Amino acid sequence: AGFGTPVAITSVMLLALGFKPIKAAVLSLTANTAPVAFGAMATPIITLAKVSGMSTDTLGAMVGRQTPIMSVFVPLVLVAIVDGRRGLRETWAAALTGGVVFGLGQYATSNFLSVPLADVIASLLSAGAVVLFVRARPPRPATPVDADSPTDTPMETPEPEGPDSRGQLVRAYAPYAIIIVVFVICQITAVKKLLDTATFTTHWPGLHLYNAKGTPSALPTFTFNLLTTPGTQMLVAGVLAMVVLRLSVPSALKAYGTTLHQLRWAIVTVMAVLALAFVMNASGQTITLGTWMAEIGRAQSELQSHHDL
Repeated sequence: AGFGTPVAITSVMLLALGFKPIKAAVLSLTANTAPVAFGAMATPIITLAKVSGMSTDTLGAMVGRQTPIMSVFVPLVLVAIVDGRRGLRETWAAALTGGVVFGLGQYATSNFLSVPLADVIASLLSAGAVVLFVRARPPRPATPVDADSPTDTPMETPEPEGPDSRGQLVRAYAPYAIIIVVFVICQITAVKKLLDTATFTTHWPGLHLYNAKGTPSALPTFTFNLLTTPGTQMLVAGVLAMVVLRLSVPSALKAYGTTLHQLRWAIVTVMAVLALAFVMNASGQTITLGTWMAEIGRAQSELQSHHDL
């Protein structure tokens, strides 16, 4: 979902496990540092591509070569926040496994498969890797002594899964599998070319922009990619999930309406930010701010040199 929804959901889950509100929020926000660049089906990258004129695949691939470095260390930081040195000593291998697999998943998916799917596939691979690691190296029984734990009694061992719980697990993962299949199919060259036939470009009326060289700018031209946009593909995946999970049309429409209502302000905010980005880019504010920020390093160096003298 993006737009703070992952942080809100995981914070509530941590609260239910017994964490204090502040620590739950800190953990959720820290965990969101690595995947946030590809959040909400890569909305930040898609937005940047629109206002910069660069390719989504190019931008996504470059981001996918940087964020995996951070992804390796984030789980270790989370463990340190929860339980300090003791936690790192006891669980560093599992945390490192999850981080490395998540980073590799981000890199491979964003560079070779689909930019919007980077976080979806990486998170599923990471969760699966941690499960396999714990199965191969079962943790010893532990007694929680952290102040955030609701009790000081030993942790309960979960009961073995039965047929019903396995069926529920399959149903729970089905939407994610459908999303991956839909996006992968849409990345096939022949399918992508077919979907591109529904893409058209129009000149935005009333705008006469020129670049620094005095030639007409491409910014007044807006591209409507009706079928290749991740939003349309997500909608198709949602319809397929409705069929696979045997949901009624009224139930699906109700869920869709509820989601739109919950994200109404996020949607307005993203639209406003996108509009502001176009205005700032067209008026030269973006390049001015970027140039100013790039000079900060040199200014600090000169101040340091002056101080040394």
